[in-house]
Amino acid sequence: MDADGGPTGNEMKHMFSPRMRVNTWRQLWVWLLEAQKELGLPVTDEALSQMKLNKNVKEEEFAIAAKEEAKRR
Repeated sequence: MDADGGPTGNEMKHMFSPRMRVNTWRQLWVWLLEAQKELGLPVTDEALSQMKLNKNVKEEEFAIAAKEEAKRR
């Protein structure tokens, strides 16, 4: 935080970085799956566990995620 209590330039770079964007989308997918399960949709515990285990992008996955994102823009 800077002197005024706001985020610094480095913190802003982190918050809006491609890695954070991918991780945020993965977290949103986990929450969606949890909500679907709560509503009674056929979501297995295994599927939910796998999504939670893989919600943070690994270095080798980052390039793949960047390519997939570029396809959808």
